[in-house]
Amino acid sequence: MEPTPSREDELARLCNRAQALVREHAWLGDEIRAAFLAFMELSKRFGAKTTEIEQHRQRQIRELLTTKGRLVDPETRKGGIAWYDYFDGLCPTELDKCLRETSRYEVLPRKLERKAAAAAHAAWDWNQKHQSSDTTPRQRRLMEDRRKRAVEANTHVIRTWEVTIVCPFGGQEPANPYSFERTELQRFPDADFHTIALYRVGGLADAGSLRPTMPEAPSTGQEKEDGAAYVTWRHRLPILEEDFDENLPGLNPRAFPPDILEQMLDYVEKWVSNGEPNMDTSQGAQNESDAVGSSVPALTSNQSQVLRTMARFDASCLLFTKTIEEEMDQSIRLSERTIGPIVQKLIELHYAERPEGDRKGARLTIDGRKLASKIAD
Repeated sequence: MEPTPSREDELARLCNRAQALVREHAWLGDEIRAAFLAFMELSKRFGAKTTEIEQHRQRQIRELLTTKGRLVDPETRKGGIAWYDYFDGLCPTELDKCLRETSRYEVLPRKLERKAAAAAHAAWDWNQKHQSSDTTPRQRRLMEDRRKRAVEANTHVIRTWEVTIVCPFGGQEPANPYSFERTELQRFPDADFHTIALYRVGGLADAGSLRPTMPEAPSTGQEKEDGAAYVTWRHRLPILEEDFDENLPGLNPRAFPPDILEQMLDYVEKWVSNGEPNMDTSQGAQNESDAVGSSVPALTSNQSQVLRTMARFDASCLLFTKTIEEEMDQSIRLSERTIGPIVQKLIELHYAERPEGDRKGARLTIDGRKLASKIAD
């Protein structure tokens, strides 16, 4: 009976398969490099959406504690999805005693809840200032000293505050393109999963390779963007951090689960075997003018503008003409009356679709997104 291969061996086997695939199909390297750039855009969208949710959450907490004077948003008792936020902070000793005498699920008397909300806001505000990058180390030490003295004087205690707000954006966090969770990856539309799979297979192929498809992260000369590009480039390689510069680097199956990576590699191998350089951003359009010219119907400048504008949105978003109009730069903005027929024309050309019916919004198809990426701004 043969011994069961270790997860390190499984990951090494996948790396060998990926390297063989890239060697056999030279055009695949271009696809992987294009997917890396597309993955960076996915990452940016994820970061922007996460920041938007966090800012919205902070506004809700501040409004609840100050304007409404509550610890629990009443809407959560009417069926709204609850979001619980916890933070430690000072609480007057007598108030803490009163709160401890009530059940967590009990509706507080309004007078008591107003007092508690004011104290919770002071604690929440303290945490916001303490964590702010604008606060100097000296200011943080002074804040900590004042809190310590209040506790030592027994006028205040440290309490874990619980604030309940209505969950922002329907309660669903944005899908994380870096995740290896099955349920998370299933949330991505086909075009985005295609990008993620190529990004991961590129990392497998480059692990320990003498001829990597991406020997280094792309550089723009912008410090912030280059830093993000390096993190994204480094994150694709299933290599242990301490072995990164080794000649034969160790592989990291704990952070890069072989079972998930194998499914992604199976997907890319099937796509390559089907010969779909129709879906790619490089070899299927060896000559860009062919891709936008003879092999597909030519677009007018207005049609190209609408196509590129729709491509700025997440692939899952259904767009109405008003949304597209507002996204356009003011200097070249088209009217809704002009945009409507253009969207219909893109649908006829199979560059867009209305998956939920004619009265619902439209989104680009995979072919539409590929074409948008090939049309220079």
